[in-house]
Amino acid sequence: FAIEVWRSIKSDNYIKFFRLLLKASLLQACLMHRYVSEVRFTALKKMCKSYAAPSKPGLNSIPSIYPIDILTDQLLFENYDETISFVQHCGLEIEDINN
Repeated sequence: FAIEVWRSIKSDNYIKFFRLLLKASLLQACLMHRYVSEVRFTALKKMCKSYAAPSKPGLNSIPSIYPIDILTDQLLFENYDETISFVQHCGLEIEDINN
């Protein structure tokens, strides 16, 4: 189990990391908890790079939309407020598209 966790961290495979976290025993989850923020931050960086629309040189990139509920589930946040707080702490903007 430990080797699988290590591989998921080293390969930046955040989906596998959080799936392993769901299957972990209490002791394993406590040991993995140290890496949760780091894995979440790396995942956000990869998502921003992957989902951002390409921009022309000299222009700002076009913002992309990613549903907060999916992000909450994928990165195992407790609720939307925790997700929004983390995303804003990382320097990303949250926009309410319903308004």
